[in-house]
Amino acid sequence: MYESHLLLSKLNQLLERNLGLPTPPPDADLFDCGALDSLEFAGLLLQVEDEFGVSFTFEDMDLDHFRSVSGIARSIADRLP
Repeated sequence: MYESHLLLSKLNQLLERNLGLPTPPPDADLFDCGALDSLEFAGLLLQVEDEFGVSFTFEDMDLDHFRSVSGIARSIADRLP
């Protein structure tokens, strides 16, 4: 399993590289601060699945788990071996 700081670092790199987003604080609400909208969120999920080799089902889509970088990291960690 990834260590949390490594997972957060890789996720921040993904946000910067693929979405052009500056590194947000780990618990910042990405939707409320305007960093993500619904279309960008869908793209981010696809990139996360590719980058980390995980998949998310429709049932997994509790938006509260994906509002922050730390929430996304926890969701990824839950799916890693």
